[in-house]
Amino acid sequence: MLGDEPDRHNVLFVSVTAPDVSPDSRLEAVELELKKDDGVGYIDAGRMAEALVTTSRVVTQERHQVDWGATGLVTLTTVVSYLELVAAGLTIEGIKAAIEHWPKRKPDTVTATVSGGDDHREAEVRNSILQFLRRAFRDEVFDDVSFQRDRQGGWDFVASSGSARYEGRVHPGGHIRTARRHAHPADLDSQNGR
Repeated sequence: MLGDEPDRHNVLFVSVTAPDVSPDSRLEAVELELKKDDGVGYIDAGRMAEALVTTSRVVTQERHQVDWGATGLVTLTTVVSYLELVAAGLTIEGIKAAIEHWPKRKPDTVTATVSGGDDHREAEVRNSILQFLRRAFRDEVFDDVSFQRDRQGGWDFVASSGSARYEGRVHPGGHIRTARRHAHPADLDSQNGR
């Protein structure tokens, strides 16, 4: 068990289509990044995450901690995989709406995921998207990632790997990320006999 609060806590909800939680069963994900000064401790965040999915069958709940040494950040990731229940209102959009209110951030403390020059900004956005997709969908190799800033200040993205295509968004402020997995077009063609 952790002693001190981590510097960063990623709370990740993954909607799965089967209890095996294989990469192919992972359909949609939403992640909230909490920082130490957001006013939500990791124990409270874990309890709130469990409370959000009580109407569903929670398939797994995992915790992973990365400690970057004496001078580095401590990052905790809590992953809650659950079977989606649309009838009960348990959808990724419903979870996103609920977790948007967790951090007690003051408007002036919300920082964008990216800062610096354009090249630096694009590298940070790309890295943030890839790390999120790897955590959420357990897909390690991506052929392509494209993204563009939207009018609200977030980033829309499309990424592809050998087995799937992902569409998603890094929401304004950078602390919420969402994505949906689609079967790769070549897989769909082979399933349809083309």
